[in-house]
Amino acid sequence: MDLGLESKVVLITGSSRGIGRAIGLEFAREGARVVITGRGEEDVAKTLSEVEELGGRAYGFVGDISGEVGIKKCIEKVVDQWQGVDILVANLGSGKGKRGWNIEQAEWNRLLEMNLMSGVKAVGLALPH
Repeated sequence: MDLGLESKVVLITGSSRGIGRAIGLEFAREGARVVITGRGEEDVAKTLSEVEELGGRAYGFVGDISGEVGIKKCIEKVVDQWQGVDILVANLGSGKGKRGWNIEQAEWNRLLEMNLMSGVKAVGLALPH
């Protein structure tokens, strides 16, 4: 299927494993230039290799992008590499933690920051590019 994504730059947060990895591989199959992000160097390298095996082009960013400093650094590197970001997939998130309503306020805040605000910050920082 041709979705018209040839050479589009796609930044996917949290894409070295799991759903983010699968999203990255699908974008690569469509001819997009894929930015793979993650905290683990091995996971990022493995996913980059899988993208390249598909004939895709990929750039890897290893680091914590859950906060504004990390995502800003990532976007700057991508802009330096490929002159912009066409598509952002805010996939970063965590489901680890306690279940139910017995969660302390600090844990709620951590999860909201990671699962919601990291994506909001990423969009705001990527839009100018």
